[in-house]
Amino acid sequence: MSERKKFHDITAIDARLAELEQEKQDLIALRKKLQASKPAPPVSGSFSPEQKIAIFRSLFRGRTDIFANRWQNRQGRSGYSVACNNEWVQGTCNKRKIKCQDCNHRQLSELTDQVIYRHLAGQQVVGLYPLLQDNTCYLLASDFDKGNWQDEVKAMARACSEYRVPHAVEISRSGNGAHLWIFFDDKIPANEARLLGFGLLDKAMEVYPNLAFDSYDRLFPNQDILPEGGFGNLIALPLQREARQAGNSSFVDAELNVIEDQWQERLRSFLPEAEIGVVRGGKKKPTGLIDIATYQSLINKKDNTVSPIVQDYGHVIVDDKYVWNIFGRTPLRPQGKRQGWRLSMPPRLRTAL
Repeated sequence: MSERKKFHDITAIDARLAELEQEKQDLIALRKKLQASKPAPPVSGSFSPEQKIAIFRSLFRGRTDIFANRWQNRQGRSGYSVACNNEWVQGTCNKRKIKCQDCNHRQLSELTDQVIYRHLAGQQVVGLYPLLQDNTCYLLASDFDKGNWQDEVKAMARACSEYRVPHAVEISRSGNGAHLWIFFDDKIPANEARLLGFGLLDKAMEVYPNLAFDSYDRLFPNQDILPEGGFGNLIALPLQREARQAGNSSFVDAELNVIEDQWQERLRSFLPEAEIGVVRGGKKKPTGLIDIATYQSLINKKDNTVSPIVQDYGHVIVDDKYVWNIFGRTPLRPQGKRQGWRLSMPPRLRTAL
């Protein structure tokens, strides 16, 4: 009652309302100011290489005392072998005559930040051993290979979603399969992780009886218990740069479309209203205005010619030096008076992932 006695006439009430309105406007202005000064959420390009490696290693955890390297010989055969510090060291390595497991000079290499950097930068292909020495693991991956792998990995992803199991789907290095990854906060017994995988697979089969699931290959870890004298099966780590540039070894959404890469994120940060198209791997959805393409998707491997789609643009930016060198400086120069090209290679990209 005492508060009401202050407003004994309409003039006092109007004056108070005016004060309240002014206070309201001041608060609104302050809110806008605070919102404008709030830092934008970081995009991948704002992370340092060290931060990217730390994020990567926080998810893809396995044995760190060993890892595998992918090799390919002149005949085209390829595979993985455990990395050794003395491999091909003159006077020490004699692998042409002695098997690595029988060599007295075998010194297994550790999985370091530098190794991860080289993998992400496209300088080597690294395989992870997910089964730890105490028969536990930090992750589970389901491998789908060839056949009807697209529908079958999506079916298992839907089973994960139904049971609220966080997961991520990656197109494999070959582009002819996929891995469905599940990450654990702490390491758990490998047999329990594998039971989870089999349960989700059974659920997917139950919900989608028309799918044969012939593409399902195996789970990683592939064993409940570490085999005596062995390391268990390895799985190729994702996001290897050379494979990513072909649209593979990349994470995808529910429809198996590659999740926006750094170029798209950076462009959208400057042009939030722009529609950005993509030409990469098997996905060709250009807008004709602003499009992102992988170099491989623009080059005809048979005759080394450039796709005519390049002629539709007024400006082409080729980035980066690594891709340029691999393809022997194949010309990507659009023709015509109104067109030009630019090779963009800021110094920071030379050390970025």
